[in-house]
Amino acid sequence: MQEDLTYYFENPAEAPSGAISPGGGGALDRVTWEQLQSFYQLGYERSGDTITARAQEADSHGVYPLLVMLHMNFGFTVENNYAAGTPSDPAERNYQVYGHMRPWFVLANPYNTELSVSNYRIRFNQYTAARLQISYQQSGVGVTDLIDESMDDYLKNLVFVVPEVPLEAGEALYFTLDTTDHASYGYSFTAGSGGFYAPYQGYATNTPQQFVFTAADDAGLTSIRMQNAGTVTGDLSEDGGSTLAEASSASTMPGWVLQGDLLQALAPGLSVRSDTFTIRAYGSVLDPVSGKLSAEAYVEAVVQRSPEYVDTNDAPAASAALGTLSASNQLAGRKFTVVDIRFLDESSL
Repeated sequence: MQEDLTYYFENPAEAPSGAISPGGGGALDRVTWEQLQSFYQLGYERSGDTITARAQEADSHGVYPLLVMLHMNFGFTVENNYAAGTPSDPAERNYQVYGHMRPWFVLANPYNTELSVSNYRIRFNQYTAARLQISYQQSGVGVTDLIDESMDDYLKNLVFVVPEVPLEAGEALYFTLDTTDHASYGYSFTAGSGGFYAPYQGYATNTPQQFVFTAADDAGLTSIRMQNAGTVTGDLSEDGGSTLAEASSASTMPGWVLQGDLLQALAPGLSVRSDTFTIRAYGSVLDPVSGKLSAEAYVEAVVQRSPEYVDTNDAPAASAALGTLSASNQLAGRKFTVVDIRFLDESSL
């Protein structure tokens, strides 16, 4: 059964409230009439050519960029503190091993207007059995684990922050770590092997830790250094300084975008009653004497229906119930705009 809900969306006092399907379980319990009405009104909420991002609430529809990709490079560095040179006895050689993360992600604006984004945060909520493991092997000793932790536990306190960024209509931007020191976020960068790093203490303290990202390419020179994985003693291949181990690459979020993902993000930007129609017409002239075809023409027009009424004295959100609109609007309804028109030849039909 289908029912036109326009009357209820334009008359909040008459509309139902609360969950659309209470007791339905899962998402059905979370979708509310207020969210649907908020979605209906999105087209009227723009400030000029900009719409402001906001979180999804029980009484309002969310507006936000689409996270189309998030990628994490994991690796580690092996460092020593030999100011006077490498000890000749391997038993006296101690190396500190640190895990590193190099994250980057892409945010896209799925709307047909500029999206103003501020204080945008990405947090990890994986619920996965995956583990983060770093180990080494020595002759006669075997394999020793330096890090062997649940990926969920390790990343749950990691927060990526985009303080402020405007996204043009349809624009996608690539974000990497902001190389500026951020004392207000509790960290600064330190020069190390392979580039600059900022320490991640969130796992050890079990408290959220935020890192600032910017729409720029850091050329792979910055990383988030995890806790000290441990100390390795013995003879390692080294050059008298620090050795950067090549990072293994792993995607911690899906990089594949399905049609449903795009439609879910596009839905808030779709305009109610913005249907577009293609109309073709044909006309001809006959010779009055011979009755033969004298001329003919084919025309194609693209017509879009808009929320505005023909008589603009009635607001777009005015009730469509008969008797409440002007006579012109009761007769003609809402506007149709010719957005494109062209003549065709017979071969293009």
